Amino acid sequence: MSFYSDDTIKTEILEAVVHIPNSRSEFRMRGMDMNTNLKLINIQPVETSNASQSNDQCGALGVIRNLYLYDGQVELAAIRDFHRYIGFKNLLSSNAYNCGVGRALDYNNLGYTNQQKGGIIAADKRQTLVKDQQNDNIPAAPDVTANLSINNAYLNLQQVFSFLAKMPILSSKMFKDLRLVVEYNTDSKLFTNKDNVSGTLSESRPLLIVDRIMDSKVSNAMLSAVKSFEYNVVEHDRFQVRATTAGTRQSVEQTLKGFSGKRVERLRINKNFASLSSYFTANTLNDRFGVHGSNSGNKEQYQLTVNGRPIAPDADGFKGDNRALALLSDSFGSLNLHETSLYHVDNSYETGNSLTLANIPNGNQNYFGVYVGQKVNELKFQYSRTGQSGGTNDGTDTQYNSKLELFVEAEVVKAFVLNNGSYNIVYV
Repeated sequence: MSFYSDDTIKTEILEAVVHIPNSRSEFRMRGMDMNTNLKLINIQPVETSNASQSNDQCGALGVIRNLYLYDGQVELAAIRDFHRYIGFKNLLSSNAYNCGVGRALDYNNLGYTNQQKGGIIAADKRQTLVKDQQNDNIPAAPDVTANLSINNAYLNLQQVFSFLAKMPILSSKMFKDLRLVVEYNTDSKLFTNKDNVSGTLSESRPLLIVDRIMDSKVSNAMLSAVKSFEYNVVEHDRFQVRATTAGTRQSVEQTLKGFSGKRVERLRINKNFASLSSYFTANTLNDRFGVHGSNSGNKEQYQLTVNGRPIAPDADGFKGDNRALALLSDSFGSLNLHETSLYHVDNSYETGNSLTLANIPNGNQNYFGVYVGQKVNELKFQYSRTGQSGGTNDGTDTQYNSKLELFVEAEVVKAFVLNNGSYNIVYV
């Protein structure tokens, strides 16, 4: 705190030197010594018809497609498909945080409350609600007075870039040409509740808050504390599972070559419809999470084989939704889910007791996640399901039988290697 009171630190707000709507924004931080607690503000999707809302899970941050931190042409940190990453990361916050802080900072609709339904006569009936649900449409113009805070998000880059969390200082003596690049989504299906407003989408001009270190003695001392370290980056792979039919047992095995030769920590899989259009009917999102959710299948099994060794103790893999959820929670921590997030339950319960929303939320947060913790030479994933009729949050396709795209996200370990004042970024 004394840093800020004795003028050692000066907080500044930087404007993007490049801002191309529906494309990218770029910030340049040359000649500065800074703390690593960079913050993006004024992240606001814009939709000229004022007829759509941000996705409930990723919130306003879903407008970001890719996020990069460069030193010249050297990539220090990056998250591609950022909208998918932040959608799941929001689930790792507590229910209390999402009800209050997350709602205000991200503009998501996570965080729940439960209440008695129908008065004393129906004492056995209870109902889940989104606490303080946001229903504001994306503003028609950036930063108009009436909509200044609507769908306007904040992002602490230390919380998404582990490189910044481990680096003591961003010094101009080490990083000569620091650049932050933000690229935007232009497909409304990826982060709104409409599928036909892509042509009217845009975003406000974001701002970057930096804490400049004005005292050279302090910055030199912090620079001397910089050592080599390892940190995690988020990387992806994906593959498709063909459509099946009711009653048919289907199994597919895929080698995930995107992680070969890299040390993988935690790994997570979303099961999505191969066609984004399947999430919409007549321009209406069928379930509240869309592509950020993960479809619940029927009699699913998972097996991950790393360097020839199966991860699951059973030969045919992990079975059952609750076992998969336990594994996911053990690997990533508790998730902010509601009682029908994982799978469909009795119809009378879903229609009478679950979330009171216009679009159906049931069975759309069925993720698979596991800790790997080793260098990968060969990584194979096996997925099995049995086709089944029905499923209500499935749009134009059937939830249990449709062609799927399995989106794989993994934490991969890199190292910042310091050598006589210069550095290299390498895979471990």
